[in-house]
Parts: sequence; structure tokens; C-alpha cells
Amino acid sequence: MAGVGDLGSNASRVASTAAELCSLIGAGWDCWGISTPTGYLLEVFEFSQDNTTRKRESCSSYLLLPGENVWRYQTRGVLYALGLVFCFIGLATITALYMRAMEMIVKQTRKVSRKNPVTGIVEVQHEKIWNSTVADITLLALGTSSPQISLAIIDSIQHLGDLYIEGLGPGTLVGSAAFNLLPTLAICVLVPVGGTVKRIEKTRVFAVELTWSIWAYIWLYIMLKVSSPDEVSLWEALLTVLQFPLLILHAYAEDRNCPYISISFWTRKVLNWAQETGGNDLKQNQNFSPDDSYDDSGWEDKFKKVFGWLQYRNVATSKHPVGNGHHELGELTYETSLSFSSRDDDRVESPSANQPQLTGNIQTNPSDSVFLHDNYLMSEAGPEQEISVREQWRSQLHTAMTVKVLRDENGKEIVPPFTQLLWHMITFFWRVLFAFIPPTSFGHGWPAFFCALICIAGISTFTIQLANLFGCVSGINRYAISIIVLASGSSFPDLIASKIAVERGNTADSGIANINTSNCINVFVGIGVPWLLQVCYNRIKYGQGLGTETKGLSFSVTVYFAVFTLCWLWVFFRRYHFGGELGGPRNWARASSAFFLSLWVLFVLLSCLRVYNLI
Repeated sequence: MAGVGDLGSNASRVASTAAELCSLIGAGWDCWGISTPTGYLLEVFEFSQDNTTRKRESCSSYLLLPGENVWRYQTRGVLYALGLVFCFIGLATITALYMRAMEMIVKQTRKVSRKNPVTGIVEVQHEKIWNSTVADITLLALGTSSPQISLAIIDSIQHLGDLYIEGLGPGTLVGSAAFNLLPTLAICVLVPVGGTVKRIEKTRVFAVELTWSIWAYIWLYIMLKVSSPDEVSLWEALLTVLQFPLLILHAYAEDRNCPYISISFWTRKVLNWAQETGGNDLKQNQNFSPDDSYDDSGWEDKFKKVFGWLQYRNVATSKHPVGNGHHELGELTYETSLSFSSRDDDRVESPSANQPQLTGNIQTNPSDSVFLHDNYLMSEAGPEQEISVREQWRSQLHTAMTVKVLRDENGKEIVPPFTQLLWHMITFFWRVLFAFIPPTSFGHGWPAFFCALICIAGISTFTIQLANLFGCVSGINRYAISIIVLASGSSFPDLIASKIAVERGNTADSGIANINTSNCINVFVGIGVPWLLQVCYNRIKYGQGLGTETKGLSFSVTVYFAVFTLCWLWVFFRRYHFGGELGGPRNWARASSAFFLSLWVLFVLLSCLRVYNLI
């Protein structure tokens, strides 16, 4: 009992000490104190009327460890910053897997029977199920934007019945759009190397997507500042959501008039073939296109040689001039040498084997056919699906847990550099965790796609919570934190997806399309769906709309469109001067990247100065 009494008296002394100090400092300060083994810990904060500095008690989250709220702010700030960096690494890792799964889905084909208008013969053809433009908008842009969309929908459900939306307001969307555009372009412009350029080929589709990305934020301003200031009505929320399918239909209709452009996938060619009919001019060069392909994610070490036959018909050749009447076929013998090269369009190397060498010989004789023998390397397979998936899963885990072995020109192993070992240690947790996701070759990529989507949403949720805690303990204005940290955390999957799309694609279409359509989706779906849910509930229960905070929206939209215009003018200049939007001379690419980043810094700086009433 004495111990309890002493504890109570100590607590009261701590409280009285803190109260006495605060009374001496003045009412404009906030005090907080605890007892420690070496004495007392007192922290004093400046009181802020606009809530830019918050009390320690408000820095709470379901992520906190027991007693974490009594740690020093400096310690918590450093830990939260390191946690954000770690989460960004995880997002980059899982987004790469997400892109592989998406590509497996997009490359699916179906058999279609069509009647040849010339021969009248019904021909069976293979065509892709997914249109590339629709896939860019739905699977790529909508998928990578799913974390912020799902969080917004969950938050709206939790606050059903509220007549006013609290929080950072629509101005945060503008900050997210600026991050999607400027830092993403700054990264993508550096992707092509060696002076190569990648340009937009589907210019009309690009014009449609760019126009919609401009209209999305004009519509946001009209809705909240002109039509019904500081309020969202039912028809506005409904019209906002309906504009997303209109965007898809508009882009698809425009794409149908564009030449089809294929996307390079992470697959390997299995067997190539080509066929020529008689009556055509002799081709000195023949390019063979892949007839089929298979996923490379579960590459195994067991290989054996198999022989593929590439056959074409050869017309019989007469040794005498052909005249009227019947002529006997003679025999023509000739020798020739042909060189064959295997071009790897995918530019993907097996982690455990070299590229298969294409060797061949051609035989000429009086027969009506010529056969070309090609040597390929093929992985041994057991029962369909069962063993294949198991082996690929095992290969994923093995690759995730081991450091990649480097070899010199003589085939001897090289000790990995320290930086590679350090990076392996940093990414080990994420690599092993994501290795449990089903291989992308299983189920046409759909299981891996949804698993990766869930992981992206989960990590993004964790990232946003850490960003909120970092902003709380640092005392930085919430709006400044939102356009810097929250926008980065929620939009980072879009940045990685655009980078990978540029790396894997032969053009810049998919990478830039993801930028424009993601900004559209943030408005039409990201706030449209949550607003529609809340407005419908309020209309049914209260007969009212939904109020929202629009402070600073006009300024943010103005600054955004200013940097938006400068950005795209420079992109168009690059297309005119270098022949493509991305890549080009390395010094110019670096200068372009620095220019895009400087525009983003300018946007953030002006927005922060506005928040602190300095401009």
C-alpha cells in the first residue's frame, strides 16, 4: 500500500510540476510531462489556432506499439521516415510483380473463325482478348490507383451520415496529380538508354487521355466553386462517376482507328514458323514471328535439346524455257549459304541459362519441300499445371532467398559487391513475402494479379498511416505533408508502373497513358464514388447534400495548370527536336528530368507558402 501511495504522490508531483511550468511560460504554450528513471521529461509546444501543431495525444494510430506515444518526437520522426522509405521499397517490388501479372492477362488470346473474303475458306485466327488502350486505363491505371480509391471508399463508409467532409479536402488531389505527372515523367524520361528514344505512336488516343486529364480538374473546380460552392449535390457526384466509363469508351473508339501496336511481354518464344505461297517474288530476307510463347517466371535448370521443323513449299524448277505444250521437269542443283540470327525482342535473359543458339542448315534437292532444322532449349515438364506451378513456386522462393551469382568471362563465380549484398538484405523481407504469391503463369496471371493488388493496397495503407504520424510528430502543416508525403505514398505505385511500362514497351504509349488516366481516375473514381455514397445517404436520411472544404483549391488548381502547361510544352518540344518524348541524348534527358523535378518543387513550394499565408 505504501508503494501505491508513493506512486500516486509522484504522479501528482509530476502533474503539478508541469502545470506550474506551463503557468510560468504562459497560456500560449502547451506542456506535457512524464517521470523517467533519471528524472522528469517535459515537452513544451506552441499553441496553434489553425491546428498546424497538434498535441501528443492526437498522434495516435493503430500502428503504435505499447508506450510508443511517450517516446521522444525526434526518435519517432526518424523511425517513421525510415519506415516510409522501407514501404516505398516494398511498393516498388510488388508493383513490378503486378505488372508481370497484368501482362500475362493482357496477352491472352482466343480463337476466332473468320471467312476469307478472297478464298472463301473459314480460317481460325488467334486474337487478343484485351484491347491495349482499355487495359492501360482499367488494369494499369485503375489497378495502381486502387489503394487510394479503396481507402477513400472505406473512409466514406465509416463517416456515412456526416453532413460535412473533414480532412484535407480536394486540394490534396491536385497535389497527387502534380506528383503523378512531374516526378513520374522525370523518372520515365531517363529510362531509354544509349541515346534511344521512345515516342507516342497512338497520338489520337494520347490526345483523348490528355484532354480528359485537363477536364477532370476543371470539372472539380466547376463543381466545388461555381455550380454549388463548398457543397456536393447528388447530380454532381453521379456525373463525376459516369465520366469514367465515358473516358474508356472515348479512348477505345479512338484506338479502333489507330494501327495496333503490340506490347513486349516477359515471355520466351517457343517455336517460330513462316509460310510463303507460290507466285511471289523471292525474298532475300525472311523474318520469322513467334507462333506461341510461355512465361519465364519459373525458369528451371533442367533443359534438353529438341528440334523444331520450319517447312515451306518450293516450286518445281524447269531447266529449259517453258513453251506451249508439256515439258518435263528437270533437276536444278545449287549451293548457297544462309546465316540465321535469333533476335530477342523481349530482351529478357534467363537467370540460370544463356540464350538458346539458333543453328540451321538448308538442303536443296528435286523434292518439293525444304526443311530447316532449328535447335531450341526446352524445359522438361511433368503433369500439366500441377508440377509446373509447384516448381515455379519453389524457384520463386529460392530466387528470393539467394543472392544472384555473377560470373566472369571464363564462367567463374565472382564475389558479389557489398552494395548488392546490402540491397539483398534490405529487400529480403519483401522478396520472400511476395515469393508466396502464385506464379504469373498460373491461371493466366489472375491469382497473382489480385494478390499483388491486395499487397499494394495494404502497403499503401501502412504508408499513409506512417505519413500521418510523421506529420503529427514533426509539427509540419497537414496540407504540406499531404502534397509531399501522402501524395508520394499513394501515387508511388503509379510511378513504378509507368517506369516498368516504358522499360517493357517499344513505345511511350502505356507509360504516359498511365500518367494521364491515373489523374482522371483520382477525380472520377477516387472522390466520385465516395462522394456518391455519402450524398445518396444524406439525401435519403436528411434530404441534404454534402459539404466539403475548398480552401486553397483555386490557388492549387491555378499553380497546377501553370506547371502542367510548362511540362507538356517541354515534352512536345522533345518530340519535335529528338523524335520522341522519352530518352534521347543523355545530357538532354538528364536536363529534362531536372526540369520536371524543379516544376514539382516549385508547385510544392508555392502551395506551402500559400498554406502558411506567406503569399
